[in-house]
Amino acid sequence: MKKIIIILAVIMMGLAQNDIHAQSISRNVVASAGSTLTSIAGQINYSIGETVIASLNAGGNMVTQGFEQPAESGLNLKLYLQGYYIDGGIMQPVLMNQGLNGPIMETDTIEVQLHDAENFNLVDSKKAVLLTDGTVSVNFTQPEGTYYIAIKHRNTIQTWSAIPVNCTVSTTEYDFTAAQNKAFGDNQVEVQTGKWAFYTGDLNQDDFIDGNDFPAFDSDSFNGVAQVYVATDMNGDGFVDGNDFPVFDVNSFNGVSAVYPQ
Repeated sequence: MKKIIIILAVIMMGLAQNDIHAQSISRNVVASAGSTLTSIAGQINYSIGETVIASLNAGGNMVTQGFEQPAESGLNLKLYLQGYYIDGGIMQPVLMNQGLNGPIMETDTIEVQLHDAENFNLVDSKKAVLLTDGTVSVNFTQPEGTYYIAIKHRNTIQTWSAIPVNCTVSTTEYDFTAAQNKAFGDNQVEVQTGKWAFYTGDLNQDDFIDGNDFPAFDSDSFNGVAQVYVATDMNGDGFVDGNDFPVFDVNSFNGVSAVYPQ
């Protein structure tokens, strides 16, 4: 009997020692995504890759079980870039023209920024592809809220929304092209009756279109740069030549510069 007890004790000690090393606890971040499904029968919150969970509502309070991601903000925008604009609400397929084999419906990459509505600080920024019809959609990691929208592009004066815009999960629409005053400080140019665009020509991205931008264009034009992804191709046709100069010349003469809250 004593032998049996001793053997069991040894086995239990061995299992305990093994159990100590059987698992470890460490901090891990598990990314998940999901949404909410609503019908007349009720509401279900779910996370992709995880167990479907239910929500209970009572007395104005809601209790859920499982993971839920914080709400993100999104935007649907419409904007034109002056030099790339052709006619009828369409811009050049610049990525294709400049040798990047982009689809014919894509114009170029832009940077869309969200700025704090009170102190104007940058709170989020995303790169997105602007389509030839001027539309672009962007999702941000910032929660829903009211932000100034700023657009930056490699040969364009940075342009801000006239007012802070309410950004929600349902992706607010903001159409810069509809009127000059959709941009902060009315800083847009009419490229066709009733259609407004951001000024082209800020090649060195210093917020001014002036003589400091000219040397880059002059060099590329002299060297016949073609079908290369360069900012100096200001009309987006794939060639740096005399056809690019007029838009720069007018904007430089008029002293066009960036206008935004500071």
